[in-house]
Amino acid sequence: MEFKVGFIDKRGYRFVYMPNHPNVRKDGYIQEHRLVMEKHLGRFLKPKEVVHHLNHKKKFLIVIKNLFIKARKVNICDNI
Repeated sequence: MEFKVGFIDKRGYRFVYMPNHPNVRKDGYIQEHRLVMEKHLGRFLKPKEVVHHLNHKKKFLIVIKNLFIKARKVNICDNI
């Protein structure tokens, strides 16, 4: 699945403009690999879910077989 990429940041992450998505940044952009994973799962990602690239190549075509999801670590301070 391809989305119309708005820009690629200095770390190589591709961003898509989707101002109506519930998890966008303040400027209305969201990382493309998160959209691909959401489409695959059929739901929005939870805030603590992180999507990683298996081959660490962020600039290439993003396909589901190259992505995996992992829960973000919770710091002790987060629970205080």
